[in-house]
Formats: sequence, C-alpha cells, structure tokens
Amino acid sequence: GLPLHIIDTAGLRETGDAVEREGIRRAYHEINQADGVLLVYDLSTELSSSQQIGDNLSTVVDKSESYPQFSQNLSTAFNPLALAKQFFDPVPPPEKLCFVANKCDLVAQEPHIERIADYTHITLSARQGMGLEQLRTHLKALVGYQDAEHSPFIARRRHLEALKRTETALQQAHNQLYGLALGELMAEDLRAAQEALGEITGEFTADDLLGKIFGSFCIGK
Repeated sequence: GLPLHIIDTAGLRETGDAVEREGIRRAYHEINQADGVLLVYDLSTELSSSQQIGDNLSTVVDKSESYPQFSQNLSTAFNPLALAKQFFDPVPPPEKLCFVANKCDLVAQEPHIERIADYTHITLSARQGMGLEQLRTHLKALVGYQDAEHSPFIARRRHLEALKRTETALQQAHNQLYGLALGELMAEDLRAAQEALGEITGEFTADDLLGKIFGSFCIGK
C-alpha cells in the first residue's frame, strides 16, 4: 500500500491566546502543504452550532421543525462553500477539500458519500464505525491508489518531484566520487537522496547507517 500521513490540526478560530494562535498558524501551514483536507463537523449539533452555520444554509430552514426533519434536508440545504469560507481564504478546490459530517447515528442518518457543489461530502459515525469504508475509499482515491487489477502504480506529483530530487542528488554524488575524487563529500548528496526517497516510502534511514557506510571517511571537514 501507499503511506498516508494524517494530521489532526488545532481548531481553526479567532483567539487572543498567543499559544493557541501559534497552534492555528501551524495548522494552516500543514493544510497548505497537504494533498487533501478533511473538514469535519458535528452533524448532531447542526454543523457544530446553529450560530456558526446561520449563514451556511442555501435555503431557509424553519427552526420550528424537528431536528430529524432538518437533517433529512441537509443535502439540499447545506452550502459547503459557505462553511469552508469561515476557515479558508481562498477555499481549497474540490479535489483537495472534503466535508465529513460525523455522528450520523445520533440523527438517524445512514452513512453515505455524495457530491455537493462539486465537493465530496461523507456522512459517517466515527464512534460506531459507520461510513468509515467510504472515507477510506475517498482517501485512497486522493493519493492515487488503485488496486493492481485496474491500474499500475500511479505517481503523485510530490512523488515525481521527490524522484527528480533523488536523481539529481545521486548524480551529484557520482560526480563527487568519480569526477572530483572527493568521496567523503558525497555523503551529503546521498543523505539528500535518501531523504527524498523517504518522502515516498514514509521512512528515513537512520544517521548511524551512513556512519557505517562511510566509516572510512572523515565526514564533516
């Protein structure tokens, strides 16, 4: 399979706390670097709170209706772009951003996956394990995974860039050893190649392995 790194970021909101602001800044940094973003909200509390989503409905909902009736109309009433605009500027494109409505079991909703305004929308219950397979399917598609029966290996853009950096580093290492006869200087190039490959495999070789390989060289001079 392909390695998949999932980061649970800090909550995105306005705050006066310096420590929390730093956490939010780091969260946005990770979001900008990520291949995909899951915007998770609580379906059982009307998209986290009625105050928060007042402007997120594309149709007027009668507040006197019972919540189950409200939730059944969610697919037609919910405006994902309006919700996303509360957290993102600009809003990530549909191929990157996915909406996840959690706790569907509390509002008698069946788990499902659908497209709303070109965005993927997954309804599930993490606690009950309902709808997790749909989420897995979406994440596999996000990283370009297909089983061997349908497709050969599909390289993501980042993987291709990592392979290019690996090739460049190996060429530089070759030149250091055979062109300049500076074998001890090729260690850094090999380290760069190793780290670039590690971005694909999700693993990084320990520094002591390089120590064993270049034990006869004086590295660092």
